[in-house]
Amino acid sequence: MKKIVCIILTIAILLSMSAVVLAASADVVQTGNNTEETAPPEEFTEPYIEPSCAPEFTEPPTEPYVEPTTSSTLPYENYEYPDSDDRGECNSNANVYWDYYNDGRLIIHGVGYIDDEFRNNLYPWYKYHESIKSVFVEGVDNVPCNAFTSYPNLESVIIGDKITSLGRNEYEFHGEATYTIAPLTFAQCTNLKSVTLGKNITFIDDAIFLGCENLSEINLPDSLVRIGQSAFRNCTNLKLQSTNNVSVIGAYAFQNCSSIESIEFKNDVDNIGKYAFSNCTSLQSVVLIIRLID
Repeated sequence: MKKIVCIILTIAILLSMSAVVLAASADVVQTGNNTEETAPPEEFTEPYIEPSCAPEFTEPPTEPYVEPTTSSTLPYENYEYPDSDDRGECNSNANVYWDYYNDGRLIIHGVGYIDDEFRNNLYPWYKYHESIKSVFVEGVDNVPCNAFTSYPNLESVIIGDKITSLGRNEYEFHGEATYTIAPLTFAQCTNLKSVTLGKNITFIDDAIFLGCENLSEINLPDSLVRIGQSAFRNCTNLKLQSTNNVSVIGAYAFQNCSSIESIEFKNDVDNIGKYAFSNCTSLQSVVLIIRLID
């Protein structure tokens, strides 16, 4: 009896094992006479991106290359003249420079005053005094004494707006007294034809344009209040018409200016020195504003 029970258990175990085999074979699909195995589903994968903590790079705009020049070291802005044929410092002030061009241009530029210690034509640009045809002064605070006296071929002068005086920085009006020191900045420049003064000029010193016989064009800005002695003496081609706000005119200031036909003073006149308009042979009319005192 025990043998029969063992045989029955054995058969049951075998039947259960065959059921497992049949379940495993359920993955096989039969189609016609062929059988094929189904592939497991493909897993979704994203494209690989290299991790980076750097910000997005944008190519900077390209600018044209500028050749560096020695003027890039100047202690002020917007005054670069890299193409000049000769240049240097005004020895008394390291912040003032001059540039000379072979076509006759001289440019003086910088910051500060040019001292008048270079008297008797010892300014560093004097070596070109026979070749200089035009002078342009900008940025600096003054044009000193004797700076361009007797430059034979100088034809035009432009003075920048920062300059407030031509000649000395200090001035004490001498009335009718004879002066002993004449700045003579542009005196005896016999070929000088035109002068453009900046809008802040207040004073033209003694004999600045003395003997500039071909000077015919000059503007007197509204800021100008004083004209020194002999400032335009012997400027025989000068055709001045108005002195704007000038109130003080030194002795001999316009003596021998034979081309002046009329002149008008638009401001109260405080002082006109002796012989200021003597020998102005073409002068026909003078208009003055006279202040009456009660």
